[in-house]
Amino acid sequence: DLIYELQALKKAEMLSDSTINIIVKLIRRIIGFSIKKGIIPYSPFKNIKLFKVNNSRLRYLSQKEIEELYKAIEDDITLTLFVKIALTTGARANSILSIQKKDINLENRTITLKDFKRNNSYLGYINNDLYDLIKNHTEDFSPNSHLVSSNGTALNYQKIYIKLSAFFSSFNKGLAKEDTANRVLIHTLRHTFASHLAISGVSIQKIQKLMNHKDIKQTLKYAKLNQDSGRDYIEELYKGKKWE
Repeated sequence: DLIYELQALKKAEMLSDSTINIIVKLIRRIIGFSIKKGIIPYSPFKNIKLFKVNNSRLRYLSQKEIEELYKAIEDDITLTLFVKIALTTGARANSILSIQKKDINLENRTITLKDFKRNNSYLGYINNDLYDLIKNHTEDFSPNSHLVSSNGTALNYQKIYIKLSAFFSSFNKGLAKEDTANRVLIHTLRHTFASHLAISGVSIQKIQKLMNHKDIKQTLKYAKLNQDSGRDYIEELYKGKKWE
């Protein structure tokens, strides 16, 4: 009953369901640790139900919005590097923040990306624009220097989140905070990468590899954006027809 009361109170405070779930999970971990140490004999919250959260992402940036974002952050090399790597490789935020100079192969134009979710590494590819930016920025870096850093110190997620949120606000006008499906967030950059690949006609199998998805079911949500989805057939369906 106490946990359900806590959930209700946090709901009244306008916290999102996902945030409330994080609080409940933290309490579970504390209780689990207490049981392990013999402080308490059992968990009274073992069967507590979490809120169902819709984590689907519908929103991606258009080409015009990407240009607007680049223009807005052009004076901040750290943000420019972060955003361009995200939109060029589709890497998650923590993967980008962990990139060191030794992970970059300018000759092959690749970046070794660490996937902390899957606990493996995979290759991201560098285009001409990103190549010039990285080459100039890392010229005096040591092999262990982090690419996205401030005065040599690697930035953490919170700092990047705070800095980027100010620029994302123009894309989120009128949207509720809990509307994560349509709000532009840091993860939107990864979603934008995959969405534009699909729009360009890249196969779902290739998108799966570039996104480092374990299961192709994760990638299939982009299929509807692919040129082969049937859109062109609809355009031609009744062309030239005369209706009585």
